[in-house]
Amino acid sequence: MNAEYEKAIRLVNADEARFVAVLGNGEKILSSDGGIAFLYSLAAKEGALSGAFVADRIVGAAAAFLAIKAGVRELYARVMSARAGKLLSAHGVSFTFSVMTNAVRNRADTDECPMEKAVAGISDPEQAYIAVGNALKALKTK
Repeated sequence: MNAEYEKAIRLVNADEARFVAVLGNGEKILSSDGGIAFLYSLAAKEGALSGAFVADRIVGAAAAFLAIKAGVRELYARVMSARAGKLLSAHGVSFTFSVMTNAVRNRADTDECPMEKAVAGISDPEQAYIAVGNALKALKTK
């Protein structure tokens, strides 16, 4: 594995960053923001992560769809849902993880993550992107 990829994974696992992307030119994009909004903003820019390696703390189906839309080539998740793994595989994105789970839970651990609910039954990354955007807007108005 590429040394820069290993460094990105260490940053995520040490909680020094929640999201790290290593672009093809070696440039890094880091975020310490929790949740999916940062990845959503990157997916809005066509090809923003084209060919990139991404390390993220939690990757459920919603994050997997956004990574696919953004052009991610390879992904590491500290925690990944089984559905996310299936989606990434189906779209040719290589991935590794530390923990595989059946579902991503909300922050209070009382229910399934609202972003996962938003993409339930969706199979197209573009449709998932729209659904995640709508879910993010709905959460902001609560």
